[in-house]
Amino acid sequence: MKTRSITAAIAFLCFLPFLIFSDGFLWNVAVAIISGVCMFEILCCIKIPTAYGLSIPAILYAITLPLLCQGLSSTLSNGATLFLFLMFTIGVFSKNRYHTSQITLVSALCLFLTNALTSLVVIRRQECGILMLILVLIIAWGSDTSAYVCGRLFGTRKLAPELSPKKTVEGSIGSVIITVILCVVFGLIVNAFSLAQADIGLLALIGLIGNLFAQMGDLIASLFKRHYSIKDFGTVFPGHGGFLDRFDSVVGVCVLMLMVSSRPELLPLFTVIA
Repeated sequence: MKTRSITAAIAFLCFLPFLIFSDGFLWNVAVAIISGVCMFEILCCIKIPTAYGLSIPAILYAITLPLLCQGLSSTLSNGATLFLFLMFTIGVFSKNRYHTSQITLVSALCLFLTNALTSLVVIRRQECGILMLILVLIIAWGSDTSAYVCGRLFGTRKLAPELSPKKTVEGSIGSVIITVILCVVFGLIVNAFSLAQADIGLLALIGLIGNLFAQMGDLIASLFKRHYSIKDFGTVFPGHGGFLDRFDSVVGVCVLMLMVSSRPELLPLFTVIA
């Protein structure tokens, strides 16, 4: 637990400059690096990185989309359509070298990870984007950390033993409660410093729903790790694993927050103070 905590602190300090200067192209670069590494890790997990006709286009897409994205959600859908066309075209000219199941699996994983992570760029470019971005990280990493701590302290009943033996029901419930509290506290801080006008009730609701998305993102990652019999996606972070082990919950929250941020009039979490 000590190694895990130290690694988390160091990783956050290294990540902080990218977050502070996230209003420029540096943020696109940071997301592109994260997306590319996560894609490489999942390709290694499914034991297909040497199928270069599939893996190279997937990694290039994972790196290129965040770099080219300028904050328009249409970039994600257009990029996805073009990427799928390219992957199926490769299948046509591969002379049956790649099975359609391989093409489909790589394409699905690439689109899921890359588009979800690229939404961090889309979210940041919107009004109150930095607050929305911080909220994503609070929900994702708050969920992950609190589930681990509550599970260690109070956990007795297994949540999904066939996927992740260490996850517990108590950890999951504690994670929901703490995440909601963290979102409310964040909203109070935003209001106290007049950074924007935060809707505390909506933040509590998003904290609740976002936590469920974060936990599901974690479980989806565990699904693949258990199926392919690996413990972690990588060894970059001692005590944590690889990039994808750290960003699986972020991917889950991004799925929700992209929808929320695309229609701010329906869920105005933050409003600019005139």
